[in-house]
Amino acid sequence: MPLGTAAVTFAICGPAHALGHTDFVFYAVLVGLVLSAVAVPLGMIGLRHPEEQ
Repeated sequence: MPLGTAAVTFAICGPAHALGHTDFVFYAVLVGLVLSAVAVPLGMIGLRHPEEQ
């Protein structure tokens, strides 16, 4: 979930930058980087615990 949200956030940055909203792009990239940084440890934690059936 966080990685998908980060990808959408990065995708929004292109049109926003083209329209001159550079402050929005700056903060959106920061949010995207934080979401990406959170996604990796969450995925690793998820891999440590096998699915229970």
